[in-house]
Amino acid sequence: MCAVFAALITLAGIYQMFPVWAVIMLGTYGALGYTLSWTGILIGAVYAFIDGFIALWIFAGLYNLLIKKCCRKR
Repeated sequence: MCAVFAALITLAGIYQMFPVWAVIMLGTYGALGYTLSWTGILIGAVYAFIDGFIALWIFAGLYNLLIKKCCRKR
């Protein structure tokens, strides 16, 4: 989902539709090679996939930890 969002924001940025979101994406991933171009769509999608994977992995780990501590069988 994050990768699709990044690709759509880049595509919108290419056609000057959402300049504020495009600036946010450039500020976040610009140092890593991201640009407002068709190549940038691929780079942004890959970076967003990695970021989403890490964030959801951390969320799932915390969720499992809390479930184990709060909902133990007695």
